[in-house]
Amino acid sequence: MPITHTGIQKLRKTRPDGSPFKTDAKTRRESRDRMRKWRSNPKNRFKAVKRQRKLRLNPAYRKIEREKDRIAASYRWHNLTPSEKTKKLKYMQEYNKKIHTKRKILVMTHYSKGAPKCSCCGETILDFLTIDHINQNGTQHRKKHKITGHIYKWLIDKHLPKGFDVLCFNCNLSRSFPYNNGICPHKKVIQCQ
Repeated sequence: MPITHTGIQKLRKTRPDGSPFKTDAKTRRESRDRMRKWRSNPKNRFKAVKRQRKLRLNPAYRKIEREKDRIAASYRWHNLTPSEKTKKLKYMQEYNKKIHTKRKILVMTHYSKGAPKCSCCGETILDFLTIDHINQNGTQHRKKHKITGHIYKWLIDKHLPKGFDVLCFNCNLSRSFPYNNGICPHKKVIQCQ
């Protein structure tokens, strides 16, 4: 069901005649007080609860509400100035980096059984560490489960399954070379001595 013209007008903060809605502090305060008074009436409170229940139970209604939210978010983004957009993008990049690091630390500590370190050479710098498929089947695993660059999120969502190990990038890459037969050069050196 498409969104009505009036719904879009409300999202755009303009009236059908083109004049803007008032959004000063006094008007917002009056509107908030009016809503509190409206909600204090038990009959109206029931209407609000009924709407929440409708949102929760009816997928079609949820879809309409999501579409309204998407349009509102798009409108907010397009109304930002270039400097505000840059600021918001920078914030999102920092936020995503922080979330990625938290996930990485959680996964690494689980598979290292303590402090994150390479199970082959003992490297402890987090930026050098990565997840390794023990059975050398990383490509098939990513294709099968359609994992696209978010291995830490996938592992957490799947409750940290077995079959993975922590290696540094050097050990992980050197194991994949055909002439190493899946053995890290560090282990070859240990075997020779």
